[in-house]
Amino acid sequence: MSQRTEKKIGKRSQATGAKRQLILTAALAVFSQYGIHGARLEQVAERAGVSKTNLLYY
Repeated sequence: MSQRTEKKIGKRSQATGAKRQLILTAALAVFSQYGIHGARLEQVAERAGVSKTNLLYY
């Protein structure tokens, strides 16, 4: 019989989740304003306060 263990969420996982949510919120705002053809990754990155490289990572 195997025991079910709960996965603990560390500080790094929480920070990653928060960063992703921040990026998604910024992307929604940029895409809402400029549309799918007018939105640029640079705009999303700037609004989220991350580098374009970080944006692509997440």
